[in-house]
Order: sequence, then C-alpha cells, then structure tokens
Amino acid sequence: MNRKPEASSKVLESQLGLIDSQAAQHGWTDQSRVQRRSLMEELWKVVHREEQLWRQKSRVVWLKVGDRNTSFFHYYRPISLVGSMYKILAKVLASRIKKVMESVVGDSQLAFVKNRQIVDSFMIAKEVIQKWKSKKEGGLVVKLDFEKAFDSVEHKFLDDMLGKMGFGEKWRWWIK
Repeated sequence: MNRKPEASSKVLESQLGLIDSQAAQHGWTDQSRVQRRSLMEELWKVVHREEQLWRQKSRVVWLKVGDRNTSFFHYYRPISLVGSMYKILAKVLASRIKKVMESVVGDSQLAFVKNRQIVDSFMIAKEVIQKWKSKKEGGLVVKLDFEKAFDSVEHKFLDDMLGKMGFGEKWRWWIK
C-alpha cells in the first residue's frame, strides 16, 4: 500500500502554532490562511481517527473481558435514612429559595420558572427574526449547544482550539 504517513496531532498543533505566531508578527497572507485551513482540516481528521481507534480498543477489551457489572451493583440500595434526610433538607432549601427567586430571576429568563415554558424562548426568537426580515434589519443569532461540547470534549482542548480559531478571551471565559 502506498499510504502517506499520518502526522500526529501534536505535530499538527505545533505547525498551527508556528503559523499563528508568524501571522501575529507579520500579518496574515492568503498562503498562510490556506495553509492554516489545510492543517486544521488534517488535525480534525487525525483527532477523529484517534477517537475512533480508542473507541474500538475499548470495545475489544469489553468483548475479551466481558461485563463485570454483576448482580452486586444491580441489588445495591442506599441507606434509607440518608434518602429521607435528603428529602427533608431539599424541601426546606426549596421553600427558602422560592422566597427570593422572584427578585433574582429576571423577566427575560424563560426556563426553570413557574408558569413559563422554554418553548416561549423559541417563539420569541422566531418573532424577532421575522421582525428583522420585515424591516430589512440585520441581526445576529447565536445558538450554543453546551451539553454536547462539555460532555464529549476535554475542557483544555476546547479552550486551546477556541484560542487557535481566534476566539477572544471573553468567549473562552464564557465556555469555561
């Protein structure tokens, strides 16, 4: 087989860092932008392949060893007193928090508030976009899916990638 050897993610990241530092000193050129985009695409491919490899390796181990999750875990029951104490404490805290919630939660918050539904926020967003279109005004809508980002990507890697992609400190701080 005539396969070219794949570059490691560390090598690609160091090449990206070099391009970024050169661009910071001398400015961006068309060639450096194209080269950076190409390296980013290659990095994503390499990272995806590494993730696939680790997933496959974990499945192979599971197939060889088997599921050791025996009935011990299935029949586990916590001590019941702890559960009842937790329920009492939760009710006390909830009643105390409820007293100050109205002053803390703003009118613009739509989720997790009594008599408000999260669907309302989608309706409001749609109305705003329609108003922009009818008045031929510009606008910006940003949808962030934090659940997927935080569940599947290491925080340091995400922060590094956002930095390399040109996101400012404020954006990166929000993600942290």
